[in-house]
Amino acid sequence: FIDSSSLRLKRYLDALLKVSLAASAILNPDQQIRSALDEIVRILGAENAYLFLCKKEDCQEIELKAGRDAQQNDLSLKYASFNNKVLDEVVKTEKAVVLSDKESGSILAAPLIMRDNLIGVMYLSNQLAKDVFTREDVDILLAVSNHIAIALDSAKTIQNELERKSLEKVNLLLGEKVKEKTEELKKTYEKLAHSEKLAALGKLGGAISHEVRTPLAIIKNSAELLSDLVPQKSPDTIRCLEHINNESEKAMLIISDILNFLRIKMPELKTINVEDVIAESVSAISHPRTVKLEMSISRDLPSILADPTQLGQVFNNLIQNAYQAMPKGGTLKIDASRIGDRIQIRFIDSGEGIPEKNLSKIFEMLFTTKQQGTGFGLAICKTIIEGLNGEIAVESTVGKGTTFTVSLPAATRPEA
Repeated sequence: FIDSSSLRLKRYLDALLKVSLAASAILNPDQQIRSALDEIVRILGAENAYLFLCKKEDCQEIELKAGRDAQQNDLSLKYASFNNKVLDEVVKTEKAVVLSDKESGSILAAPLIMRDNLIGVMYLSNQLAKDVFTREDVDILLAVSNHIAIALDSAKTIQNELERKSLEKVNLLLGEKVKEKTEELKKTYEKLAHSEKLAALGKLGGAISHEVRTPLAIIKNSAELLSDLVPQKSPDTIRCLEHINNESEKAMLIISDILNFLRIKMPELKTINVEDVIAESVSAISHPRTVKLEMSISRDLPSILADPTQLGQVFNNLIQNAYQAMPKGGTLKIDASRIGDRIQIRFIDSGEGIPEKNLSKIFEMLFTTKQQGTGFGLAICKTIIEGLNGEIAVESTVGKGTTFTVSLPAATRPEA
């Protein structure tokens, strides 16, 4: 059984793959455009598809470069008619526009963006207004438009290289472009798969809450009620009731951590400063008097795109773990620096350290070495960081301390 979300995901990925292969398999820009338009018409069920490109870098004017119909025929550009208001709106806002009325039929137009600059517009049309384009169609066209822009830019670059360099160097450049596009497709797939996974886990969390936590709460409350109803209790009875109550509380704590893990939502991305999130986390966690806190934050840190609440949850957990690893006191160093196009944040404690045999399991669910731990804290941290296209790693030496390193990509485009 395949649910609707899985079918949407399959259609989305199929569109990305087909259009990307159609556009990147040909070096001639005109042939690239025709192949890409053919795939878009087929996938989105449009009657006609047109591509406009900007005449200049400021894109004050656009010109029609190609048009294809559902039978893979070239459309006459001379006699083609368009809704100029839709085209103007896309150029002005750099956002997709959907229109459906009796006069124009159904229209879907989306911007072509390359390196944060508008380079053109994709324009799809159906003669009948009832054949409307859906939100899913919009998402697919936006995604494939991005790949078409990359393919056109790659073809232009390669053609320029052909005029100046040897065939061997061009082949090397082509390989790099293919690798770049493959990595982009992989990231897109991983992001979509992560979204589907979180949706499924959310449903599982609801089932656990209803089927497990509710009966457990009844058991705990019944034990407390029984303790009040029995006036004279033997030592064995008291011990059994306390045991039921204590174990119920432990189980409730584990279930709460499971639900926290399963209900991690998709991050609400904002342009934020890492330094601010670190400062808030340091203030939020009670600082033991026996632990010396040292901080070193680079002044040239760029902003990042992240969910400040989720990132704060990660930092809170790592700081709390560091304090707990130094029961007799020590030093916690927190530093943040720029490494290439990424931000690296390290939490370095001088605590007890983690045995080498446990390092490979440290981010697994239910793995813990703490007496009162549930084994979900670091698993949640890993899930959140990976959801932000980041990485989290650990290094440790028994008796010397532990270092947790969080790496996050710098923001490449400011939030609108």
